Amino acid sequence: MCCLFSREWNVRETALRRLSKDINTVFLEGSSAQNMAAFEAGCSLLSMMCGDPVYRVYVAALVCINFFINLVQHMEHSFMIP
Repeated sequence: MCCLFSREWNVRETALRRLSKDINTVFLEGSSAQNMAAFEAGCSLLSMMCGDPVYRVYVAALVCINFFINLVQHMEHSFMIP
């Protein structure tokens, strides 16, 4: 996660892409408590990254937010199906 605080914008952009993959892995393999903790931490990081002055980092943060929303919607639907 230290890559999100790099001076280099391309490192921050890549770190955001990696965040999506890592969160996906946690949601597939983790418990409910781990999922919630990972989601909260990810949202906190994304709220900070949306303020990045570099356009490509900002767009990568928005893509990551979209991924989070889709992941949560998928999880809600999978719990609703009996």
